[in-house]
Amino acid sequence: MYTATSNQYPLVHEGLDSFGVKCISLSGYEADDMIATYTHQAIKREISVTIFSPDKDLLQLIGPHVTIYDPNSKGQRYIDETQIIGDFGVAPELLPHLFAMIGDKTDNISGVPGIDEATAVKLLNEYGSIHKIIDSATDIEQPLQDRLMTYASSMERNLSVTMLKNSLDLPPLSSLAFQSLHRPKILDFLKRYEFESIVRYVERHFFGEESHAERKAKQKAEKEIMKNVSKENKEHYDSSKESFIDHQGTSDT
Repeated sequence: MYTATSNQYPLVHEGLDSFGVKCISLSGYEADDMIATYTHQAIKREISVTIFSPDKDLLQLIGPHVTIYDPNSKGQRYIDETQIIGDFGVAPELLPHLFAMIGDKTDNISGVPGIDEATAVKLLNEYGSIHKIIDSATDIEQPLQDRLMTYASSMERNLSVTMLKNSLDLPPLSSLAFQSLHRPKILDFLKRYEFESIVRYVERHFFGEESHAERKAKQKAEKEIMKNVSKENKEHYDSSKESFIDHQGTSDT
């Protein structure tokens, strides 16, 4: 890890904390596994999840209640089950099995020689997992049978890498609930690190503070409203006064 990047982590944590965003870290585990664990917790509680990330490894988490928003995508930014099946030929939960079979350069995983993506997709859709493919290898025609049996341990080892862990010992999901924005804490952080443009944005959009020009325009509009209200009240008063006089005259008679 680059020192320049790692040295900024405390600053990132401080910034998130100032905005009331909980920051969780766990030594020895990647963020993907932590996201998978919290996603698993949310699904069990029937909470819909949107994961904001361009990370391909997270695609396996997509399901009926889980979507991914890819900020780097030039096309469809929200990714769901239908798009995964269309792009890869298998359901999201089978993606780790697919990459364990065909390899994944980004994770430095070598695939099984002689098994291309089309073959892997066909086998996974027919058998449902790497384990079931291996168990049924004797029913598969040669020479594919030999390849599967020869590289069975390699595929299982690859799967342990491509499959995200979803049962880490993390603080409960409820501990991540957003509380509220603390204005002094946010502005202190932003001003201390000279994020002046963000200060103006936050004051305007988070705390409703308006610019001088906006306040003047609002005051002018309010004066116009009050002028009309005053005119209506005066007309109502005059009308009521006339009605009172007529009523008194009738009563005296």
